[in-house]
Amino acid sequence: MLIDPKFMRFASQLSSVVMVKALMIYGAYRLGTYLDAKMGTYPLFFFTLITTASGLGLYWIIKVIEKNRV
Repeated sequence: MLIDPKFMRFASQLSSVVMVKALMIYGAYRLGTYLDAKMGTYPLFFFTLITTASGLGLYWIIKVIEKNRV
């Protein structure tokens, strides 16, 4: 049984996008907590950056799926 190379390319692209999304969310978490501790505005930057990173990551995942649709 042969593995479809187009599917393997799609799977590798999608897994890399998901990994980058996870790194973006982690970076947003670290930056948000740092800025909130520095300025004393606890949930403001944390919530804004986490929401923005999650939205951008989800948008990117949807674009990769639409681009590779048959």
